[in-house]
Amino acid sequence: MTDSEAPILNIVGERVALGPLHRERMLALDLKQANDFTVTRWGGQNPHPITEEMAAARYERITHTPNELWFFIYERASLRPIGITYFSDMNRVHRTAEFNIRIGATDCWGKGYGTETTQLMVTYAFDVLGFHVIWLRVIGTNERAIRAYRRAGFQDAGRLREAHRIGQQAYDLLYMECLASEYQRPVPRST
Repeated sequence: MTDSEAPILNIVGERVALGPLHRERMLALDLKQANDFTVTRWGGQNPHPITEEMAAARYERITHTPNELWFFIYERASLRPIGITYFSDMNRVHRTAEFNIRIGATDCWGKGYGTETTQLMVTYAFDVLGFHVIWLRVIGTNERAIRAYRRAGFQDAGRLREAHRIGQQAYDLLYMECLASEYQRPVPRST
């Protein structure tokens, strides 16, 4: 990878790094991951095909929404984009935001990338952006994600029973929260 191709990295962890969106990378990533029905199902979306035009329209919306803040997730060793993470519904008065993540590279599942990305984002939200509460919602059957969120410092905040449908199946939505006053920052590993 040449210097001109190397991604910009804003937040660097042990296994993942976060950087700004890049149009061509985003379109390629979105087309691939949004058309992988295994990925979209675990993310709580109804599986349907995504076209290049739909991906481009989504990118334009993302880059012009003031109360959202998006990052690419890069696998640090290879610097390949493996997913996206972002804050939505950012409310600067109440200092709250919703956390979102999608690691669509299925070969990266189960490696701790989701936990580390969540920790990096929550630390950034509290220490840099000055937020007080970060919350999220997750399909109640997505145990891998729920474990990652708990390891990253989130606690259960409530459950809406059968509040989310994928196809003909109804699922519970689990709401989780993380407070700045209770957050235990991860201790960097010594190598």
